[in-house]
Amino acid sequence: MKQSCKKILEETAFVIQQLDLNEFVQELNFLHGNSIGKHIRHTLEMFESVVEANESKALNYDLRKRNIQIENSISISIEKINALNLQIENLKLNRN
Repeated sequence: MKQSCKKILEETAFVIQQLDLNEFVQELNFLHGNSIGKHIRHTLEMFESVVEANESKALNYDLRKRNIQIENSISISIEKINALNLQIENLKLNRN
């Protein structure tokens, strides 16, 4: 599971590094007026929720932190991806 999550995050980082900021933040009709950045933020917050649930043993997506900076900055998104990869590496999956 860890390797799959890390691979998804690494591929996400690779793709968004190919974009310029205008492409990242542009609201798109086929995304119902949302941007790629907003979708990236949402995805990263889901990963973050899982990591936090591993520590607290409570998973609640509705209570996730919403960091608007992620959807407006490719570099902040990349930083978050790198941080999540480290946190995922340290997850303790074999516990009661």
